[in-house]
Amino acid sequence: MNTPDNDNGNKSWHDNLPFPRHWLGYIALGGLAISLMAPELQIADAYSIVFSAIGVYGPSFVPVPVVIALPGVAKAILIVGMLAGRLEILPLLVFFNLEAWRR
Repeated sequence: MNTPDNDNGNKSWHDNLPFPRHWLGYIALGGLAISLMAPELQIADAYSIVFSAIGVYGPSFVPVPVVIALPGVAKAILIVGMLAGRLEILPLLVFFNLEAWRR
């Protein structure tokens, strides 16, 4: 059994959980936030926009004029998602962590 304190170079599957958990959490919370801010969108369309923003693939099934008409906060959520998707989410979390800047 691999434990985090053994030194054989093998990682436990627990060590790899933060990345998908943060990625899926961002999709869940971002889709929820956008669906609440833009009630004219269907829920599937709100999640489609967020998934398209955080992933570097996949179409958004929402026309561009609808995305342009989103509130500014919704656009900020998409911008952070685009940064997290391209830069990976863990370095972005370190960037916003004040404790990392103090070291």
